[in-house]
Amino acid sequence: MPRDAEVLEIGPGPGYYSVEIARGIPEGTLWLLDIQPEMLAMAKERLEAKHIRNVRYVEGDAMHLPFENGQFDAALLVAVLGELPDAQAGLMELHRVLRPGGLLSVTEQLGDPDRRRPSEVRRLLGEAGFKIEGTSGGRRAWTVNALR
Repeated sequence: MPRDAEVLEIGPGPGYYSVEIARGIPEGTLWLLDIQPEMLAMAKERLEAKHIRNVRYVEGDAMHLPFENGQFDAALLVAVLGELPDAQAGLMELHRVLRPGGLLSVTEQLGDPDRRRPSEVRRLLGEAGFKIEGTSGGRRAWTVNALR
């Protein structure tokens, strides 16, 4: 990922993964979008405690992303896809806001009651117009990466 990438994290919760993502793009911007303002506040507190400033916080709905077409170099969802009321519509929105060639990374975890199987994630991504790049992980957690 380029140091100046624009990255969107949907449903970051308290920012558990956000710290390392933001550190990996020191000249870029990490955009955190969550429908729950309490989660954004927790993420902001965590990131500010680590002196990370290249983050923007947006309260919003993943089904109707408040961003421009092609705005992001990458987007990620960790244990979020199953929470979307319409996974296909949410993936189409992500397809819209990613630039051509942009990366979408979807991670699911065992223990999440809303998790999707890797085969289902790959199918949904393909139907949304993404090109599957690969699947990694194992039984406890898996990630499917795809390009717009």
